[in-house]
Amino acid sequence: MALRYLYRKLSKEERRCPYCGKVIQRNIAVYRGRYFHYGCLQEAKMKRYRCQNCGAVLNWLEVGEAEVLGHRVRSCPYCGGPLRRFR
Repeated sequence: MALRYLYRKLSKEERRCPYCGKVIQRNIAVYRGRYFHYGCLQEAKMKRYRCQNCGAVLNWLEVGEAEVLGHRVRSCPYCGGPLRRFR
């Protein structure tokens, strides 16, 4: 499926990659309704985290986010526990 029409259809703010934060100029990929650079999407799938409470292993796309005292904190979507970077 050609995604070329998305460059004309979406505004620059809608084409902002959630992984790197830059506007997508080319190589757009759609994952669960969110727009990524293709390379960023592949990198996000490879970045792993392990929950310190329940031991679940998650990739960047699966972790939950919360804002605590003005800082974004990643947490486990299953138990809400803190995450640690996993090889």
